[in-house]
Amino acid sequence: MNSQPPKYFLRFFRWFCHPRLQKPVEGDLMELYQERVKELGKKKADRQFIKDVLLLFRKDIIKPTDGTYRLNNYGMFKNYFKVGYRNLIRNKSHGFINIGGLSIAMTVVILISLWITDELSFNHNHKEHQRTAKVLKKRTLNGDTQVRFALPIPIVDELDDNYRDDLKNVTVAAWQGSSLVDTKDKQLNLIGNYMSANAPKLLDLDMKAGSHESLSEKFSVMVSVQAANSLFDSEDVIGKQLIIDGEVTMNITGVYKDLPSQSSFHGLSFIGNFEGYASTQDWIQRAIKNRRWDSNFCQVFVQLQDNASWQSANKKIEKLIYNNSSDRDKQNNPIVFLHPMDDWHLRSNWENGEQTGGAILYVWLFGVIAVFILFLACINFMNLSTAQAEKRAKEVGIRKSLGSLRSQLIGQFLIESFLIVSLSFVISVFLVNIVLPYFNMLSGKQMNFPFSQSFFWLSAALFIAFTSLVSASYPAFYLSGFRPVKVLKGTFKTGRASAVFRRILVVGQFAVSITLIAGTFIVYQQINHSKNRPIGYDAKNLLSVRSSPEAFRNKHHVIQDELLKTGAVISMSQSSSPLTELNSSTGGFSWEGKDPDLKVNFVFSYVTHEFGKTVGWNIRSGRDFKNQKSDEKAYVINQAAADFIGLTDPVGKSLAWYDGPHKIIGVVDNLILESPFQQIEPAIYTMNMEETEWMQIKLAENQPTAESIARVEEVFQKIMPNVPFGFEFISSLHGEKFASISQVGNLSSIFTFLAIFISSLGLFGLASYVVERKTKEIGIRKVLGAKASRIVLSLSLDFAKMVIIASIIAVPISYIVGHRWLESFAYRINLEWWYFALAGFIALIIAGITVSSKTIQAATANPVKSLKDE
Repeated sequence: MNSQPPKYFLRFFRWFCHPRLQKPVEGDLMELYQERVKELGKKKADRQFIKDVLLLFRKDIIKPTDGTYRLNNYGMFKNYFKVGYRNLIRNKSHGFINIGGLSIAMTVVILISLWITDELSFNHNHKEHQRTAKVLKKRTLNGDTQVRFALPIPIVDELDDNYRDDLKNVTVAAWQGSSLVDTKDKQLNLIGNYMSANAPKLLDLDMKAGSHESLSEKFSVMVSVQAANSLFDSEDVIGKQLIIDGEVTMNITGVYKDLPSQSSFHGLSFIGNFEGYASTQDWIQRAIKNRRWDSNFCQVFVQLQDNASWQSANKKIEKLIYNNSSDRDKQNNPIVFLHPMDDWHLRSNWENGEQTGGAILYVWLFGVIAVFILFLACINFMNLSTAQAEKRAKEVGIRKSLGSLRSQLIGQFLIESFLIVSLSFVISVFLVNIVLPYFNMLSGKQMNFPFSQSFFWLSAALFIAFTSLVSASYPAFYLSGFRPVKVLKGTFKTGRASAVFRRILVVGQFAVSITLIAGTFIVYQQINHSKNRPIGYDAKNLLSVRSSPEAFRNKHHVIQDELLKTGAVISMSQSSSPLTELNSSTGGFSWEGKDPDLKVNFVFSYVTHEFGKTVGWNIRSGRDFKNQKSDEKAYVINQAAADFIGLTDPVGKSLAWYDGPHKIIGVVDNLILESPFQQIEPAIYTMNMEETEWMQIKLAENQPTAESIARVEEVFQKIMPNVPFGFEFISSLHGEKFASISQVGNLSSIFTFLAIFISSLGLFGLASYVVERKTKEIGIRKVLGAKASRIVLSLSLDFAKMVIIASIIAVPISYIVGHRWLESFAYRINLEWWYFALAGFIALIIAGITVSSKTIQAATANPVKSLKDE
């Protein structure tokens, strides 16, 4: 039995082949196919058959469309453009709605495309971004798996020595943060870090001076171009010295170009050699010497070998910390894994040890919004084109009578669509360049219009072609299908099916708009809910100042006394962590009645006894710290810690730690240290001035803030003239935690407004068409005594029904999407019914206002004008 070739490709050949050539060519193809089946087997014969069919798809073989090969194609297309242009001029309102809607939609699509491209290209400036990763670990406490970024120092040598088959460029790093940089002539606070000698190669720094090997010396440091100019007013700085935080002196051996805003290392002004820094820190030296696997304080970055995979590397290293841990730490089941650089920005959320997304959610969200808004504008085009069917019917009938083929008519309508879409794209490019600076401010980006990128213009051409096809596909096939006999006899009427289709499109438009309105409500309600959450302290007039250890050594009391003398400051305190961040956590605590299987991890902060008074925390029970001597072994805990411990009245009870028992003297309200959207961690506060690094300064409320800050700065300059005074408002630092979600809310509200506007444009055009068709009916009803209000209500009711149906469709969709989004927040709102009811009501009001302008005009018009022809 003969084998059969791929049937779809055989059908394709029969469809395109010229009738005169089909039989002999097909015979040769089938004969050759059967020979190949015997020699090569069916699979290879099928592939060769497909290849032959595709090669035959050429000019000499393809059959011509009946009659088209005799036409003057240039003249025909010229006529298409001319007719399209004349229709555009003749139907100005129709053209304005289509071009206006498409221009706005394309502007939104281009802006969102630029934003998405910027998000997806994060960290792509690093050459090996696809093979670079950060080493993280998971640990399980009381059934909850947590992901931690800080690692023990011995893991670096283990990875470098024993896993070279999978990993290369193992890099240890401290934590990126502000440091006091001193050149002896100038002092500045700069963002920097200490990293291994191979860090420049791992980060693929673009060197202006020096090379990727320039960090190999023990006390070497590399600076950015901006830092070099700020410190020395020159980029020629090789060989000069920097004193960092008064602790370590380093020699500048390289200058690199500033890292872009799309890098996770953006703003890194200097990179010092980690070995040199570690040699000045006794606690790091002890951790290295004693191979402390229980002391987590560094970051580790790696690159994969070319022949390795993430899966194989993760499998090999997962038990690395576990195998070197004590029996107590093994109970937490620490697992080591790699977090690829391409996921740092977009997929940085973790829940119970599993990756749950992150900024990628907003990439998908805005991508879907862009598609929806474009389709809203395309729906306007479809609606108005089919609504104008009766006006174009005679044109179609005459063309068909003169010999035009349906394919030619479809081509004409597609070209008319292409003309409108192309004009809309030109306008949208102009609009994008106007609004891009404001869009950058709203989104926190630094995007530029890609005029010089050929990929953009190729994408734009495909985008125009796609939009033209989507916009005109249904109208083209619908209008080109009219029968000329009925049209020219005057008996043609548009069918009920086209009216139903238009209603479906309008319902779809408003369903999208209502979903976006409800989504915007949910975002803003969640933002306000979190902003109104009690933060546990009084952030008003509260300053945060970082005090570098050497520069501020033994000067805190002097500064405090001088500040209080100014009258501009009412209190000052110190802490080991900034008030809006979580810098340290620890375990090892026990108390009376503690479950031996309960695993403990508390946020741990050293403070001075003025801390509570300065930040204004609220004592729920017990008392605050008094002074260093009397409360040397005392703890103040937050309510979350009290709940975790499980004691009804923890005040007066003891918490045992490594250095012995400590008495709980007070319980305070929970302080929001990190995300205001997540649950509060249990926290312990104890006194130790030697471990503090941050100052909190409370300004007097009865004086102008600017004047108070000037007095504070005078004190700092008097006591430490060579140290630049830098501060931040605690309220601003807390407000920055809402920046990302606020940007999403602001952008969503703008896109929602534009979506409603585009939908309203289409509704206005459709209302104009309906009113125009019913002009005589309205005139007759007025002559027979109908009131204008009754006519307006009758005309508006039909559109109101469509919006109500759209609301019914939109509510479950917006509820599901909103609920899924809110699941990423531990502290979140409950979805209320009125969010969705209000969204539908707003859409109904907007639709009513849009339609009423035409219905009132028609209802109040003089019926004589509409009936005079009768």
